[in-house]
Amino acid sequence: MSTRSAPTGLRPISSDEAYALACRKLADGQLDVAESLLLALARQMPLHGSVLGMLGALRLQQGRLPEAIDHCEAARSADPASALHPTNLATALAGTGQPDAAINLLREVCAAHPGFVLAHYNLGNFLRDADEPSAAEAAYRAALAIDPAHVSCLTNLGTVLLGLGRYDEAEALFREALERDPRNASAAGNLALSAATRGDHAKAADTYASVLPIADAATADGVRFNRSLSLIRLGRYEEAFPLYESRWQGSRDLHHAYRYSSAQQWRGEPLAGKRLLVWGEQGFGDTLQFARYLPLVAARGPASLTLAVHPALVRLFRQSFPGVDVIAETGLPAQSGDAWDWHCPIMSVALALAHPGPVRKAGISDEIPYLHADSADIAQWEGRLASLEPTRPLRIGLSWRAGPKDKGERGFDLDLARPLAGLPNLRFYRLTRAETYRGAEPTPDGVDLVDPTADLTDFAATAALIGCLDYVISVDTSVLHLAGALGKQALGLLPAHGGNWFEPGEGQQPWYPTVTVWRQAAIGDWPSLLERVAEALRTGKLPGQQAPAHG
Repeated sequence: MSTRSAPTGLRPISSDEAYALACRKLADGQLDVAESLLLALARQMPLHGSVLGMLGALRLQQGRLPEAIDHCEAARSADPASALHPTNLATALAGTGQPDAAINLLREVCAAHPGFVLAHYNLGNFLRDADEPSAAEAAYRAALAIDPAHVSCLTNLGTVLLGLGRYDEAEALFREALERDPRNASAAGNLALSAATRGDHAKAADTYASVLPIADAATADGVRFNRSLSLIRLGRYEEAFPLYESRWQGSRDLHHAYRYSSAQQWRGEPLAGKRLLVWGEQGFGDTLQFARYLPLVAARGPASLTLAVHPALVRLFRQSFPGVDVIAETGLPAQSGDAWDWHCPIMSVALALAHPGPVRKAGISDEIPYLHADSADIAQWEGRLASLEPTRPLRIGLSWRAGPKDKGERGFDLDLARPLAGLPNLRFYRLTRAETYRGAEPTPDGVDLVDPTADLTDFAATAALIGCLDYVISVDTSVLHLAGALGKQALGLLPAHGGNWFEPGEGQQPWYPTVTVWRQAAIGDWPSLLERVAEALRTGKLPGQQAPAHG
């Protein structure tokens, strides 16, 4: 590199020194200083690969990804032997929604530069995010073969193995990362996550608490959020609900879901003469579960109480909460403005009420059911079902899918329901809409399953159908919450340790006294759980099972 001029009396700074200084400033986060130095160097040496590459790295940190791509591509052309420029280019491509291009490029870099650890590590990250855990594991292990002390790689490989159920291997990696960096909050937090995944929520909650003193601001919200989930599972709601407020920053899925100014969020202030908006959040089941608190909010005497929810919930909530103005969330303004004095996410209502959790734990009457199907709708469904039944069977609603992203952790393939075949005087009614999940599935031979879902246009229709059934069997999805809120006898089929809002173990649950939970004997073991259900149906020993309403 050449030498730059300097003011009289000062030693001239060489281009090499300017470049080294820019690199240090970039590493220290002094982006403005780094930018000034690099732009000056680029004017002197517009085709210098290292300068162009560092400009690309700078634009990456600034979030100016299209410019980062341009600079990284120019650097790659100027210096084709470099492994760093295409590695940074891959990061920029992934950031602009081109993960496949990023993965393919990094595979090329790893093949051409097998000793370049950053390429292997980044490839592992992108493959993990692309839900290719086996390939991600291979990439991380390639990186660790080069640099066994790479703490972030040890931790990220541990998270991949954790997702694969290889808990002992994952925990060993987290402990190794902590040995190398005792203040690594990510590794410590993942040890807590492993304990929670194994179902040891007491250990998880204590471990998360120990992580908070070493967590930086960016990590602390995630730790608080995860600790709240373990405390919820333990039924320690008074501790959990304040920590659960960190979900907006601590959960990747909710980062952009908070609607209005936090300064205007209702946190229990007097409501007399005030207009309050409560808005639905997260999944249908979450909104169904926490709608129980609306009558308690109404009792605080607001001038108006508006509930904004998904359109599929509007009709059910209007007929269940006549004193609440229920509207579709699609009609909400981007800003609350002067429309309401306060707003509150529905899963924050319990905290605002200073309510410790399920009503049964608060010593208040159960208030179950708190959702109600329309009697005319029930009568219409009753007529339809009776027309399909030569004799009145035991009617059981069945929901086996837990959402389009579920891969068998919370729900199961209908093919696994083969043990339910050939059961006498019993008919199943499908409560899972095919298009909502993975499409149509063939019914196993001998399973008497009727599909009325074409007419389940909203939750009010589903509630009316459930009103005609004798029992509901469901995995952890909105159907289970709906059945519980309607006061219908139901059996929840849950993973061995899963279900954020259901306490560990089996039996009745405090949120829904008519719901009993059964769990897998081991992680992923749906077949034996369904065999158990089939045996209970054969012997008439489902929890809370009663004879059909009409013989």
